[in-house]
Amino acid sequence: MTLAEPTEPYESNQQAIGAWTRFAKGAPRGRVGEAPGVTFTFANVPLAFFNMAFLSAPVLNANELNDRIVVVKDYGSKTQWLRPIRTTGAKATPSR
Repeated sequence: MTLAEPTEPYESNQQAIGAWTRFAKGAPRGRVGEAPGVTFTFANVPLAFFNMAFLSAPVLNANELNDRIVVVKDYGSKTQWLRPIRTTGAKATPSR
């Protein structure tokens, strides 16, 4: 195998990015964006699972990964990605 040939994990990641991109673009307030090494597919709903960020290029080291995490947090903070959770005065009630 040469470096030009895609690997199975790469192909799987590209499929996931494509599927979530399509989903986000179909959402009323969905947004898709890119930064170096990261693809964002945000449906902009308050359920985190529907607001995704994918590594779109290999990570060379921990510093690079941390830089990408900072970019994702910044991008997400400008959307409805995660709404703040109020904990003051709230009690957890188990669902039945």
